[in-house]
Amino acid sequence: MLKRFILASVLLVLVFGGVIGFKLFKQSKITEYLSNMGTPPVHLNATVAKAEAWPQHLAAIGSLRARRGIDIRSEADGVIRKLYIVPGQWIAAGELLVELDDTVDRATLKSADVRLQKSRRDFERDRALFERELVSEDQFESSRSEYESAQAFYDETQGIIDKKSIRAPFDSSIGIHNLAEGHYLSRGDNVVSLQDLDALYLDMKLPEKELENLRLGQQVMFTVPSHPGRTYTGMIRFIDVQVQATTRN
Repeated sequence: MLKRFILASVLLVLVFGGVIGFKLFKQSKITEYLSNMGTPPVHLNATVAKAEAWPQHLAAIGSLRARRGIDIRSEADGVIRKLYIVPGQWIAAGELLVELDDTVDRATLKSADVRLQKSRRDFERDRALFERELVSEDQFESSRSEYESAQAFYDETQGIIDKKSIRAPFDSSIGIHNLAEGHYLSRGDNVVSLQDLDALYLDMKLPEKELENLRLGQQVMFTVPSHPGRTYTGMIRFIDVQVQATTRN
């Protein structure tokens, strides 16, 4: 019995000793391998350092408008006698846009001219007689008053005729309109829109807090959806003096 116990104990010692010895052997081999492996190589990407400028950008959405763009309105009443324009047409400054019928006004002008010529002759005659003290001062003043009144009526009639020939105030492109010969225009009616597209303004709104970063003359770069891939440049010309109460722009 004692021999068996001793034999079992020896076997257990051998088993556990073998396991522990194997682990120690394994650990020593790992340590030896790591000590002989050395430092692994490190791959680096390098480049030459240089100074670069990083400008600040403020992004915004804006709207383009013509630097000179107006809606022409009629200054007189009348029927369109002749229409010289079509939508999209380019027209030079001073060219006729619309002519209103001025037949009655020209007849009135002829009558005004006859009255003016007669009053001028009467005034010049009475002035010569007054200088020779052959007519009274009242008659002379009456002649002068009639002459000045006739001149004013003639100028007024001529002015009405001139207003019935509507001309372009500057080189521009014609907007879409619905005018036609025979159409009646009242004073103040919209005639047509004129837009000078050679120079454009870009209106943009930025937050109030960016005001300190804005200066007149700064460059503006922008794109438009109708010309993809193209970049346009401009410069700040004006900064509004008002802040919108609702948006703080």
